[in-house]
Amino acid sequence: MGHYWDWDLWLRAYRAGFPFRYLPGPNVGVRVHGENQSYGANLKERRKDLEALMAKHGLAGIALKDHLQLALTAL
Repeated sequence: MGHYWDWDLWLRAYRAGFPFRYLPGPNVGVRVHGENQSYGANLKERRKDLEALMAKHGLAGIALKDHLQLALTAL
């Protein structure tokens, strides 16, 4: 799953019946720097990996996102 191994893990755990809970509020911190794997430099490879994840799990309409752009939007 390349860049989306963690998404694959969570989707497989959910489908296996592991319980999940919603926790309101911000629950994740992301350090943004020029070497981030989800930064624009790996766009082609990340798009291919995301398409493979969507195909494997029967998902559609997931937009490719960039942590830097998400962080700047949140400011």
